[in-house]
Amino acid sequence: MKLGEVKADALKLMGIDNLMNVTWGDIDGLKNHPSYATYLFAMVGAIKRALDRFYVKGAIDSPIQTLNDSTAEAADLSDYGVNDVLARMIPKYVVGELYAMEEPDVAANSRNEFESELEEYLNMQCFQQETVDVVHPIW
Repeated sequence: MKLGEVKADALKLMGIDNLMNVTWGDIDGLKNHPSYATYLFAMVGAIKRALDRFYVKGAIDSPIQTLNDSTAEAADLSDYGVNDVLARMIPKYVVGELYAMEEPDVAANSRNEFESELEEYLNMQCFQQETVDVVHPIW
């Protein structure tokens, strides 16, 4: 999943007028729009904090230091060790942070969904067995 896709999904979750069909390719053009620039600027920090949360919880192996305001929208989060399942959770974290003052109920619900999905993901990782070394028949 691309960084721009995360931002586009966050804008959609925020329900901002006229952005329900926004794609990651539209993000650069929206950065100069007075209604969206503040949200898009703040998203980078929120995304970094979501990635930090993944690291603290053990969902990714190392902290991500290189994500910043100049990171291209086309940057693939898998290059940072973030799989698509985790990447699809990030917009909910972003909404939880960016809407905390304007829409506290929406923000709280979004953040709760993020935390629930992350816990479910981590629980599933604990129960996945990758290989079986030896199978012994029971007689």
